[in-house]
Order: sequence, then structure tokens, then C-alpha cells
Amino acid sequence: MGKLFRYEWRKILRQRYLLFFVGLMLVLNVFNIYENYDVLLTPSDVFYYEGVPESADLQAYRLQHDFVGAITAEKVSDLQARNARARRFWQNGNDFWDEGYFRRPGGDYYAGQKILTEMERLYAYDENVRDPLLAKNAELLAAAKADGDVFRVRAAEKTETLFAGRAVSDYYRVDEYDPLLTYKLSTLFLLLLGGYAASFLFAGEKETAMLSLQKSALRGKTALFFAKVTALGLFLFVLGLLFFVGDYLTFFFCRRFSGAFLPVYAMKDFAFSPVNVSIFGFYCLLSLFKIWGVFLVCLMAILFSVLMRRSVFAFLWSMLSSVGLMALTLFTDGVFSVVRYLNPVSLLIAVRFFKTLRFENVLGFPIQPMPLTVFGTAAAAFLLLGAALIRYQKGNAYA
Repeated sequence: MGKLFRYEWRKILRQRYLLFFVGLMLVLNVFNIYENYDVLLTPSDVFYYEGVPESADLQAYRLQHDFVGAITAEKVSDLQARNARARRFWQNGNDFWDEGYFRRPGGDYYAGQKILTEMERLYAYDENVRDPLLAKNAELLAAAKADGDVFRVRAAEKTETLFAGRAVSDYYRVDEYDPLLTYKLSTLFLLLLGGYAASFLFAGEKETAMLSLQKSALRGKTALFFAKVTALGLFLFVLGLLFFVGDYLTFFFCRRFSGAFLPVYAMKDFAFSPVNVSIFGFYCLLSLFKIWGVFLVCLMAILFSVLMRRSVFAFLWSMLSSVGLMALTLFTDGVFSVVRYLNPVSLLIAVRFFKTLRFENVLGFPIQPMPLTVFGTAAAAFLLLGAALIRYQKGNAYA
């Protein structure tokens, strides 16, 4: 099995067109991030920062950098004093000054107020998010116990465990992680490259009349089949690391975010997230989900590669099927809600599952959507892989 795997691994790496597209998409991906996300300020901020000697985003970063770390009374009072002085200077009709980070006092005031607001939001997480949620949850728990509803009791107890003790005491540029966590182009590129590689696994061998010879190997068809699938899986894992590590480094250069060790719930859109990991750990988790999801989607390409005699047809059918799976993500309510737990594309947009706390009733136990999705898609993939293996052993092909 080891020799077969190494042989199939080398064959994937020897596909010149595939490697060319890998390099091209890596470059395009970095260029897209740099072109569209190399901005630290929103367009509405531009008015306040006109006339600065350096880029406004760099100046704003320097101002913010002076206040990163633990939120203390001294930092807050210092920032309030700076803001008050800049505002007085600005309201007195003075358009320019040399005391702050910007030539215009309005720029210093506006940037300082944004930092102060963000500090207050982070420091008051327990007061504005955790405590009200736990208070409401205590009421739900009491009502569930009175009604004898086992599922609701367990859900409330689990919620209390997840949110008890949550607090944020540091200020960093955490919301600058939002574009990174929701970025999709690298995932699309990974899906295209994975589908391309998977389409050639078996159909490519037929085109060169090598498949019949390979099937006569002493180790048999099954060993060869799984050697090809395993080699594809490793290729996608390595490729996923290249893309997602590249995403992180490029966004870091463009956005200059900080506070990777802060809990993910420190971010505004993840205040009610069920996960208690750091932002960096959360990004790593999302990356693994995406790689696994792409691999599961590529199992369809493997099936079409087994069925088809031409790689191009296998690739086209796999892409059409991928589009169909993406369309199925629209059916997420009502009787179609089960679709999300069987659809591997749900893993590619896993960030949606972690923004709010939600439980599904599974035999009376509260289970979060993502574990259900991982289990459901793995079960569906097992059936798909089994179908491809059976067809491969029969040796019939169509177009």
C-alpha cells in the first residue's frame, strides 16, 4: 500500500497543468486580498483624515497600537483627555494641528472615539452579553424543569457551562479578523483545483490506456483505489495549508490585526458564539473544516472520474454537482433543514454555524449544528465512496 500511495502521490505532483494552476491561483488569491482588503479605514472615515503626511490607515494603526493590551482606568482617562482636547481644538475652528497623529484634530478625535467605543464594548462584555444571557437562561432552565422538558433542561445547562466565566479585559484590533474569517475565494480555488485533480484520478488513466494494466497489480483493485483517494486527500491537505496560511499572512500584512490569543467571542459578530477558543485557534478550526469539506465534495469528482472515460467530462459534471450542492444551502429551514447536515458545502461556510448558539434535539440531547454536519457529511461521503469503489471494481465506464 505504501508504494502504491507514493506512486499515486508522485503522479499528482507531475501534472504540469495542475501545478501551473496551483501557482497561478495562489498568486491571484494574494493579489485579490491585497487589492481589495488593504484598507484599515472605511470610506466614511476619509473626510476626517485628509491632509495627513502618511496614509491614514497607518496613522490610525499607530494610534490604536498605543492602547493595545490590558484595558485600564489610566488608558481610558488618557484617551478621553486626548479626545476632549482634539474636539475643543476642532470646534474652535482650527483645521490643522501638530499635537496628534493626524494633521486635522477631527481625525484624532474621530479615531480616538472609535477606540474608546471599542474598549467599552470589549470591557463590558460580561455586563452587556454574558450576564443578560445567563439571567435569561436561568429563567428558561427553571421553566424547563417545571415542565419536565429534558431537552430544554439539558440545553440550558449546557448554555450555562459555555458562557459562565466569559470576560474580555484586553483591547486589540479583533474586528479586523472579520474579512479573514469570511473570505471565500481561496476556498473556491481549492475546490476547483481539488475537482480538477480528482477528475484525472481514474478517467486520466483510461485516456492513456493504463487503468487496465494497473488493475492487474497483485495488490488488487481495492488497494489501488484507496491509494489514489489517499493521495488526493494529502494533496488537498497540503494545498489547503498553502492557501489558508497564505490568507492569514496576507490579511495580517494588509489589515494589521492583533490579539490572536483573545477569545473569538471578543469579536462583535461572535459575541454569542458557542466556541471558547482563541481567534487564531478558531481560524485553524475553520481551515480544517474547509479542507475536509472540499475533500468530501471532491468525492463526487472521483465518482464521475470512475464513470467517465474523459477527464474533462468528469470535471464538468463534478463542477455542476458542486453548484447544485451550493444551491442546496439555500434550503436551511423547515422540512429541508436536514439538508445542511448532509451537504459538504456546509463545511465550507462553517463560520455561519459559530456566530450564534443553537442546539438540535437528537434523542433528547442538545447537539450543536457543526458536530451534526461533520457526522452527516461523513456518512454521506462513506456512501459516495462506496458507490465509486463498487463501480470501479465492475470496470464499466460511460462517456
